[in-house]
Amino acid sequence: MRRLLGLLLVTLAWPAFVQAQDIRVPAGLHGDGIDRAMPVLAREVKAVYRDDDRQRYLGTLFRLQLVAGQYPQALESIHAIRALRNDGASQPPLYLQYELYVRAKDAQVKRGTQLGQAWREAFARHFGGLDDKVALQAEFGFGGFLPRMRGDLDAALKKIEGRKRLPLTEAIELVRAYQVHAAYATFLPLFDAALKDDDARRYAVDRNALVPTPDDAGISTLVVRPAKAPPLPALLTFTIYANDDWAWADAKKMAAHGYAGVVA
Repeated sequence: MRRLLGLLLVTLAWPAFVQAQDIRVPAGLHGDGIDRAMPVLAREVKAVYRDDDRQRYLGTLFRLQLVAGQYPQALESIHAIRALRNDGASQPPLYLQYELYVRAKDAQVKRGTQLGQAWREAFARHFGGLDDKVALQAEFGFGGFLPRMRGDLDAALKKIEGRKRLPLTEAIELVRAYQVHAAYATFLPLFDAALKDDDARRYAVDRNALVPTPDDAGISTLVVRPAKAPPLPALLTFTIYANDDWAWADAKKMAAHGYAGVVA
C-alpha cells in the first residue's frame, strides 16, 4: 500500500517536475545566429513543456512548433484551440494572423515560394473567404507596433545575457517574443496593400459623389456598399472632420453590415 501511495505521489508530482526543468541556452542565441538558435531552443522547450490547462497548452505549443519549423503541426494546434473554444460563426478565427504566417512559411519550405508571395496568397484565400462582418473584425489582429515587439524581444534577450541555462518559463517567454516579432515583421509591410485589394473585391466605392442642396450647392460624400449588391437602404453620417481614414472606416463598417454607407 505504501509503495502504491509513493508511486501515486511521484506520478502526481511529475508535471511539476517537468515544468521546473532548466533549458539549455543554444549557441548563437545573441547576434546574427538568433534565427538558427531559436528553432533549437523551441524544440528543447517543446520536449518538456506540459500544462494541464488544455487551451493554454495549445496556445504555447503552436508557437513552439512554429519557431521549431513544424508548420503542419502548428496549424493543427491552432485548429485544436479553435475547436476547444468553439467560438460562434460571427467571431473571427482565433490566431488568424498566425495561421496565415504558418501557411506562408510552409509554402516557402515545401514549394520554394517567396515568403511575401506565399503570405499574400494565403491572405487572399483565407481572409478573402471570410464574411464581410467577420473580416472587418479580423483586421485588428493584423495591426501592431513593430518597434514595441522588437523591444519586447530585445528585453527578453537581455534578461538571459550570459546565462547557459534558463527556467522553462523564461525560455517560453523568449520564444514567444521571437515568434511574435518574426510573424509581424513579415506581414505588417504587406498587410495594407493586401487589405486594399480585399476591400476592392468586397465593396463598390464612390469617393466623389455629390449630393445637391436646395441652394444649388453640393455636399461631397463617400459612398461604400457591398459589391454587386441590389439597391440597399442607406446609412448616413455627417462629420465636421476632414479625416479620410475616419470617413472610410465608418462607411466600410456600414457596408460590411449590408448597407450603403454614406459619409458626408
